Amino acid sequence: MKKTISFVLSFVLLLGTILSLNSCEIFKTTATLIGEIKHVRCHGVTSDPELQEYYIYVQPYGRKDNAHWEYFTVSSKTDTESEYSPDLSEMPELAVGNVVKIEYYKNRGKNSIEKNRYGVATINSIDNTENIEAQDNIELKLNKKFSYTKPDGGIWEVKGTVLYVAKVEAPLSGYLVYFDGTTPFVSSFQCYWVGINAQTGATSDEVFEKLEAGEVGYTIEFDVVSNQHPFKNYSAEAILNVSIVEE
Repeated sequence: MKKTISFVLSFVLLLGTILSLNSCEIFKTTATLIGEIKHVRCHGVTSDPELQEYYIYVQPYGRKDNAHWEYFTVSSKTDTESEYSPDLSEMPELAVGNVVKIEYYKNRGKNSIEKNRYGVATINSIDNTENIEAQDNIELKLNKKFSYTKPDGGIWEVKGTVLYVAKVEAPLSGYLVYFDGTTPFVSSFQCYWVGINAQTGATSDEVFEKLEAGEVGYTIEFDVVSNQHPFKNYSAEAILNVSIVEE
């Protein structure tokens, strides 16, 4: 009897070890994307590089129309060409306009911020782009818990200048709108979601016409539905009541 119990316990421990190792390997699963860096934002400005990250937006190479910019995190754990530094000027591979090859982790973190972007394992500059095939966007995955009516933290008004628009057909129809935020709470580059055939409040036809045409350079104001992301693998909160600010 004791031998049987001992055998069962040993088997359970061995199985747990195997599952744990497999879980680690799954977490380390990576994929590759080649694209042009469109924007870089520093998070956690500090002299300690261990506590700072760079958020980078990358347009898949060869994709121009309606391609959304992929959202990645470069940290001190990333294998970079330059020595990792809290001074962006010392990391030329992260310069806007660079074409880079990114190996990223397919599995994201579990907290509310990390799960909406991909961590970068390695990033390298590409000088010769002659033989690079057009890259596909990472498939957007629907967040089934997404709701326009349940803001986690309230609703607040924001205003900013539209810098880029990407139309999305699936798994939802709408637009990812990238802009330079100005008021309040927001003072840097942001991306938000404007849905089609959804509860968009008092969003005007003029706004939809400009978004459909991909127009940029105008100022909009809107209400943010805090912490409500339509996609579980992309950091873009939903917005309502979008209107154009007359200059």
